[in-house]
Amino acid sequence: LSMFGAGKDLHHYVSDELLAKDLSGKTAIVTGATGSFGSIVSEALVKQGALVVLAVRRLEVGEVLAAEINSKQYPGKAVASRVDLSDLESITDFCSRFVEEHSSLHILVENAAVCCVGNSPTAKTGFEPHLAANHYGHIFMRHHLEPVLAASAPSRVVVVASALHDRMFTKEPTTLDLDADAAYLGWTTDPKIDQLKQWMAYSRSKLCNVLSALGASERLGAKGVSIVSLHPGVDPSTSLFRAMPKGAFVMRLLGRFIGVETTHQSVQTILYCCLEDHE
Repeated sequence: LSMFGAGKDLHHYVSDELLAKDLSGKTAIVTGATGSFGSIVSEALVKQGALVVLAVRRLEVGEVLAAEINSKQYPGKAVASRVDLSDLESITDFCSRFVEEHSSLHILVENAAVCCVGNSPTAKTGFEPHLAANHYGHIFMRHHLEPVLAASAPSRVVVVASALHDRMFTKEPTTLDLDADAAYLGWTTDPKIDQLKQWMAYSRSKLCNVLSALGASERLGAKGVSIVSLHPGVDPSTSLFRAMPKGAFVMRLLGRFIGVETTHQSVQTILYCCLEDHE
């Protein structure tokens, strides 16, 4: 792997056979569906026949995306549903609506993420904001949806993590204090946290993603639900880089030399994990 997690050959794509897989009768949820990765993955699944619930924080934006996807007359369908992953009540409402409206769930893509959003605790939970949206919100959603995932087996959970779960691009190891209070896991509560430390906060949330997938693997597997975590690649056009436009510009300029990928290349790992039959 390069320093950004990409291999030497950037032209790695999902096979035509997997992209032709019939998903008719399958239901999927994609969080962060209006983002760069989420919108491509959502459309690809609809194109293959799935009913895809676009789990979005801004419902009006999700509805525009659903209409755009559906206008292409794919065999599947996209529908938008609101959820705020930093708000446990919002997640509970989303899951309740889902099980009322849908009888099955075959693919849950935990894709949504925030980065460089400060360090103030979230209003309703008191969690560190990166942990709240990137980790706790997703495992809370997964917990609520586990019964329908199990009833729909074989099904799968695809956790979009990051190579930063291991170490930062500065080579600083990513660590957690699992004995500390769960709200911050030992992380700084300083509201003046600088941008580099905010990237470490993001990296810590991605380590939580990897550990949660590993920890749930055996238990969910016994119910016919596979779970995988993945690194999609580094794409400076995503919303994660809004707080560092200069850095994103340099990455786009030098991308092919330092292992940065395009959005299309980055989503290939996500699509593979959604479509490949896991042993």
